[in-house]
Amino acid sequence: MNSKRPRLSFTAKSAWPWVLYTFCLLLFVEVSLQSFYRLTTGAYLYVRDKPALWDSDPVSGWTNRPGLSYRHVTPEFTAEIYTNSEGFRVSSAHEEYQKKRPDNTYRILLLGPSFAFGWGVNFETTFAAQLQQILTARHFANGSRIEVLNHGVPGHPAANDLEWFNHVGKFHSPNLVIQFVYGSLEVSAKPDRSVIVRNGYAVLANPSIKDVAWAYAKNSATVFYSGIIISWIHKLFFGLDFHEQIEGAGRDMRNSEAFRREDARVTESLLFYMSLKEAVEGTGASLLIVHFPLAYVVHPEDRARWMFQGVENIEEQVQFNRTFAAYLNQIGIRCLNLTDQFIQRATMDKRRFYFWLDVHWTELGNAVAARLVGDYLQCDERKKNDKLSNCLSLEAGRTDTQAM
Repeated sequence: MNSKRPRLSFTAKSAWPWVLYTFCLLLFVEVSLQSFYRLTTGAYLYVRDKPALWDSDPVSGWTNRPGLSYRHVTPEFTAEIYTNSEGFRVSSAHEEYQKKRPDNTYRILLLGPSFAFGWGVNFETTFAAQLQQILTARHFANGSRIEVLNHGVPGHPAANDLEWFNHVGKFHSPNLVIQFVYGSLEVSAKPDRSVIVRNGYAVLANPSIKDVAWAYAKNSATVFYSGIIISWIHKLFFGLDFHEQIEGAGRDMRNSEAFRREDARVTESLLFYMSLKEAVEGTGASLLIVHFPLAYVVHPEDRARWMFQGVENIEEQVQFNRTFAAYLNQIGIRCLNLTDQFIQRATMDKRRFYFWLDVHWTELGNAVAARLVGDYLQCDERKKNDKLSNCLSLEAGRTDTQAM
């Protein structure tokens, strides 16, 4: 028995240099790749700002933390975030809104995820604040006082917005409800109940071992770039399943096929839109769906990066949403598709409408969207007043009513 001990000891000793060598090699690779990521994006992969912005909500699952004052800093932007007692995004004055709409006031309620919230920009340059300024300057609604209440909630699916509207939002008596839907007009009709809030962070209620492991592994540059290489090899030799999910979009999203009314995902989406229209119009308000794409549609230089996230057939995606928007308008659900106007304006203006690393709008992107929606609303108002002569130029920029 004693004669075997030296062999075991010898084997263990001979293995240690290889273990140490492997560890040092992996450490060198990780540090090198983290440095490369830092040089190309402006931040180390493991350093990710995760603001504690959320609070639990018994109706919609989660919402914005009330009374928030937070300075959101990333390598791409610095934004001051404030919310009032009801979780609406407001200025540093923490404005509160009356439940009953004040007299001589046209009130717009904005719903949607982080794009509506104004992720990455100060309140004054959010879509909501700029739309309010534009409509006020144009004396919209016969010169009424314009209020845009911003209840965008980062990460909120559209069906969760509907739940909140049915139980809370409708009591704010809006004249108009704007629902943001980005990336794809396909949405789920069922609210997402898989997320809970813990210490201000939105997390999965029942994460799998895979979810937990990935939460740590995704901060490794070695894992990150290995995934890119594996994805590239897979696409090179095996192609890509057309229905593969798009990752990194901040929502459930797939590569779209040609629009078909009978498609199960389209049918479910229509169920949601019809339910939202019924709920909004049941309060006496009107509804406007505002759709817009992600950055890879507007900025061609982003496409190579998004390819590794599963993005394929971009032109087919654009056509799918264009046709879907037209169909919604045909069945009486107003939908403004900003895609074509975004593409055209980005071609003329070389500045970024979206951040490079973050998926959201820059200040310019928010401004362009606010102006296009303002044009649309003003055009509709003129049509109702039979003043079409000054609206023709605006009609030319509307992409929501193109023939199917």
